[in-house]
Amino acid sequence: MNLQNVKSEPRSYMARSVLLGARFVTCMIVGSTALFGVFFHFYSV
Repeated sequence: MNLQNVKSEPRSYMARSVLLGARFVTCMIVGSTALFGVFFHFYSV
């Protein structure tokens, strides 16, 4: 990647931040679902 390309296209930076945000949200959802699944498993037993 060129520094000029990044400077001329701020959209790439926004897209990268959006992708990072989406990945973070996905990790949060997966983590909370896993925790809830483990809690429900132990609660049912």
